Amino acid sequence: MTATDPDGTTPTLSAQNLPSGATFTAGVFSWTPSFSAAASSPYSVTFVASDGQAQDSETISITVNDVPTQPAMLVVSPNGGETWSHRQYVQIQWSAPQSSGSNVRIELWRNGAMLRTITNSTFNDGALTYRVPPFLPEGGGYRIRIYSATNGAIMDESDGAFSVTS
Repeated sequence: MTATDPDGTTPTLSAQNLPSGATFTAGVFSWTPSFSAAASSPYSVTFVASDGQAQDSETISITVNDVPTQPAMLVVSPNGGETWSHRQYVQIQWSAPQSSGSNVRIELWRNGAMLRTITNSTFNDGALTYRVPPFLPEGGGYRIRIYSATNGAIMDESDGAFSVTS
C-alpha cells in the first residue's frame, strides 16, 4: 500500500482487524491462512493512511476457500515437546498415502535451518529407528521434515520443536 499527501507530509500506514497470523509492515500485507481460516471467512480488513490531520481508509473483504485439513504427508513423532538424548534410539513416525511414493527422505532441522539429512531414502512404511548422534548440539528448536523421495513438494514438518540433551 502506498499513500501521498497533498501538503507533502508522509502519511502513516496502518491496518485494522488483521486476521490471526497476518502482518502489515511498511505498507505490505502478508498472510498465509491456516487450514481452519475458511471457517471465519470472509475477513474485513481496513487499511488506513493518516498524516495526523486527515486520513483515508479502505476496507476490503478477504475470502478464504476451504482446503483439505490433512496434508499429504504427516509427521506423527516427534511432533513437539519431546526430548532426545545423545546415543538414544528414537522412533521417527509419519503417515503418508501411497500416492506420495514408496520412499521418503528425512531431515533434521534446527531453528529454521537444515542441520543434517537423516536418510535420503527409506521405505515409506511410517517408521524409522534413529540413533541420536552424540555430536548434536544440546538445546531446543529441533524439528523433523519428511519429504516424498520422488516429489519434494509432498512434505510435512514437526508441528512443534523438540530438544536434544546429552
